[in-house]
Amino acid sequence: MFNRLRFRDVLSRVDRNSFVFALSPAEMIYVGKKNSEFVVHSKINSMVMEEKVTIDKDGNLSYRPEATIDDAEEHAVAERLKNGPTSYAALSCGVTGDIW
Repeated sequence: MFNRLRFRDVLSRVDRNSFVFALSPAEMIYVGKKNSEFVVHSKINSMVMEEKVTIDKDGNLSYRPEATIDDAEEHAVAERLKNGPTSYAALSCGVTGDIW
């Protein structure tokens, strides 16, 4: 809670024309964590929530070919999954080096 309040306080003092306000959610995650893995986890999670990626009974992830790819990050995930179901660990490891 304190960090959120502190962040809002700092952000309120930043010029509204600053680059900070033009960052994408993925860029903000990277700036905050300094680690692209968190961006990958966030993208995979959003694709599961949007039902672009499904999870089978064994916990493997599969891309739904009829799903629309919205950005380069989703394209990287879809490319990794095009050869069939993949474990989350293998997917997140492989995608990290592809685009991020």
